[in-house]
Amino acid sequence: ATDPVDDDGVEGSLQSTFIYDSFTERIVAEYTARTMRVEQYWENTRLLLLFYDAVCNYESNKKGFYGHMKNMSSLHMLADTPTILRDLDLAVIKDEGNKSKGTVATEGVNNYGRKLYNIWLNKEAVGKDGLKNAQCLRSLGLTQETINHNPKGNFDRISCMEKLFIMIADKQQMISGNQNDINEAAAGLAADPFFNK
Repeated sequence: ATDPVDDDGVEGSLQSTFIYDSFTERIVAEYTARTMRVEQYWENTRLLLLFYDAVCNYESNKKGFYGHMKNMSSLHMLADTPTILRDLDLAVIKDEGNKSKGTVATEGVNNYGRKLYNIWLNKEAVGKDGLKNAQCLRSLGLTQETINHNPKGNFDRISCMEKLFIMIADKQQMISGNQNDINEAAAGLAADPFFNK
């Protein structure tokens, strides 16, 4: 997931990217910086996604990152707008262009993402008996932002976590929905008269 910016210069918000391993349910990489030229950050992020074979949910309020990925023939690395947001009436999903990728940051979307991040923080860490994910964070910056978070501040790493856990919730919903379809198909097949002959 990525929380990008569109403006050059070292002043203002940080750009932040986290890579999450869905098997270990852990954050495996972080790239948080404010480069002089935003294109440098976008390209470094693209290379990080390529290295980890990752798909990125990003804050699509900022249009520059989408344009860079399009110019580099890398749109396949950007996550489609999570359908879970449509299901919760938090977003309208478009079928084409930059509106079809990433997540538009609204107050409702951000609140939902923070709730999901909080749930993950309080879950027991995989492979770490008795420790919660919050106790296993390896990013000092993310830990500080998590502790100091308030509604009025600018917390770029937290914004990135919101997009990350929305994408994870969307994938989990998709998997459980597919499993239900498979179970229904199997039940229908078992009831077929052919198998009672």
